[in-house]
Amino acid sequence: MTFKDFLRILKRRWVGLVVVAAVCYGILHFSVPRPAPYFVAQSKVIIQVPDPLSALSSYRQRLLIPPAGTTATWIQLITQKNVRNRVPDFLTLGKKSESLLEKLTPFPEEQQKLKKILELSTCTPEEVERINAGGWMERVSTRGSEETQLVEIVAHGPDQKLAMALANAYALAADEYSREIANRDLQNGRPKVQDALTKTHGNVNSKRKERDDISRNSGVIDLSLAYDRLQKDYFEILGKIHEVGRQSLGNELRADILREKRAQVAVLRSEIPPRFDRRMEFQASGDQRVQSILSEVERLKRELLEAERKYTPENPKIVGLRASLRQAEEQVAGIKFQSLQDGYESEELTLLVRNEFLKIDKKLLETELQKIREAIERLADPWDKFQRVSAELNADSAALDELQRISVQINSVQESPGFVRTEDLAETATETQPSTGRNLWLNLVVSILVGAGVAYLLEQMNTKICTDYDVKRHVNIPVLTVIPKIRGKEERLLINTAKATILAEDFDKLVTMVTFREEGPGPRTLTVVSPEKGEGKSTVSINIAVAAARQGRRTLLVDGDMRVPSIHTMLAHGNDAGFSNLLGGTIAVAEVDRLCKPSSVENLSVITSGPKSDNPYSLLEARTLRPVIEQLSRSFDMIIFDTPPLLLAGDGVKLAGASDAVLMVIGANETDHRKAMWAKHLLESVNAQIAGVVLNKAEELGEKYYYYYYYYSGYYGSYGQKGVRT
Repeated sequence: MTFKDFLRILKRRWVGLVVVAAVCYGILHFSVPRPAPYFVAQSKVIIQVPDPLSALSSYRQRLLIPPAGTTATWIQLITQKNVRNRVPDFLTLGKKSESLLEKLTPFPEEQQKLKKILELSTCTPEEVERINAGGWMERVSTRGSEETQLVEIVAHGPDQKLAMALANAYALAADEYSREIANRDLQNGRPKVQDALTKTHGNVNSKRKERDDISRNSGVIDLSLAYDRLQKDYFEILGKIHEVGRQSLGNELRADILREKRAQVAVLRSEIPPRFDRRMEFQASGDQRVQSILSEVERLKRELLEAERKYTPENPKIVGLRASLRQAEEQVAGIKFQSLQDGYESEELTLLVRNEFLKIDKKLLETELQKIREAIERLADPWDKFQRVSAELNADSAALDELQRISVQINSVQESPGFVRTEDLAETATETQPSTGRNLWLNLVVSILVGAGVAYLLEQMNTKICTDYDVKRHVNIPVLTVIPKIRGKEERLLINTAKATILAEDFDKLVTMVTFREEGPGPRTLTVVSPEKGEGKSTVSINIAVAAARQGRRTLLVDGDMRVPSIHTMLAHGNDAGFSNLLGGTIAVAEVDRLCKPSSVENLSVITSGPKSDNPYSLLEARTLRPVIEQLSRSFDMIIFDTPPLLLAGDGVKLAGASDAVLMVIGANETDHRKAMWAKHLLESVNAQIAGVVLNKAEELGEKYYYYYYYYSGYYGSYGQKGVRT
């Protein structure tokens, strides 16, 4: 059973559930006595670790961690057995009050105030017995958290005095118990600190001697200083080697650039006329040879300019000066190119020489680096031991300093304060009425659960099939559709309704599910059966026939109930001749068309049961029934047989065995599940092909059906039977 099925049961049995729940709630509400009012008092304490014990617990080796040294621990211990056993002594203080006041506060005024509170809350033996008998001591609770040191002790009592006394007694008992625990831990901690101090001092001396021996055996005076210096020299030389490599690589790149420039100068020199760019012109202009020839060129240019003023261009002097000027300019270009080539070659040679020196420096540095690396490797093992021992020595030295501080601190005090210190004692108590809201809700929940259980039990005791879940649980046949219970007789038949109604859609889907096959043709003969009478089998047969005819199938409805026929009455047809005539041989099978009566629905024909026979069961023999079905199948696409109840007559079993499919109609709240199971057994005995179950007259869907019916009546009611809107 799923949760959804359980909700359906509760919905169906809601009246019984409400009645049982109401009765159960009334019994619980009036039978349970209401608790009497009580008083609540609060005292406050502060929880903190005393300074001497705090020093012990803060030590890194945890020489002493008090078992009750945390706020959370003491919040629980206040109400535990060790403190509770001391509470009766503080309820009847007697002579303890004077010494107790001195421990609580050193100030006389506060002592007087506390004395008055203690006198008001001091109990007699009879009152202590009253507290124990009422179980009030076990009802004491604490409120606080690890984040806050202030803790409230909440006590309940039958009257104001006893509530105050109980809250104050718990606070004072916890104070005394925590003081005993603290002093016990302090006494236990002193020898532990002394032992740890002696042991740690010995460890420091042994580690210091071991460190000195390691340094001495390594062959150096100060191993730490020597190893640090080697590390420094190693990285310094390694940096120099990287710098030499960087310089050498830069020189090689510069030499490659110079070779490219020399090739470029050679290309420019071969051009006619030679061509210079600005950078080359600037580089060549610094050569002294170029400067001297440029002076000569300037002189020739001046003489040529003066001669051109005096003579004609053909004058031999001008011609000679021009030739001399051209020769001088060519000489300047040649010297410039040569100057550039010489400069590039000189710089390239210088770079090559520098690289050779750098290579020598690199080899020397690598040799020195190898020596340092060997020295470091030689000292690696002693250095690791030296570091390990030094770390242990530093840790032990720090521990020794801390232990010395702790020793001074715990030896300077004679008695330790407790973990719990009384802060405020209860001076009054407030009356409280017990809350009954929780009981009311608990009673309500219990009542609902009892009501649901009774509803479920009634459902299990009910042997009628009520829902599709009951069909699946008892009969184990798929439910193809659920038809609601309809009050009006005319509304039950599709022949009296329009196509577009909720009921018509349900039967359209039912016909589709029965006739649909993924492979091969669907069943052409369908027998509608039911376990008992009055389950709506004939109505379902008519509606299936109407739905199939409206889908365009040539449909024949045959009334196979020759004992108590009803199809002719429901469809207003005569019953002079019918199915019994065909089976009895009074009408030949070839003349079956004479028996087919037309209906008001297109594609739908009807064969009534015909005259009653003395023995209808004998008419349904296979030798007579099968030829009739074969003849009818030639004229119709779908044949639907209505049958008498399976458990009242065997006619339906024979018709089911001769049909392609069988549809069982079960009336909700009418059919016993054992009878439905026996009907299934009868069908299986003749190898009937059971297509599924139609659950008819379902009350759960009845109200929903009428809601949709009347809601859409304004729309669907305007359609005729053929679906044409008027």
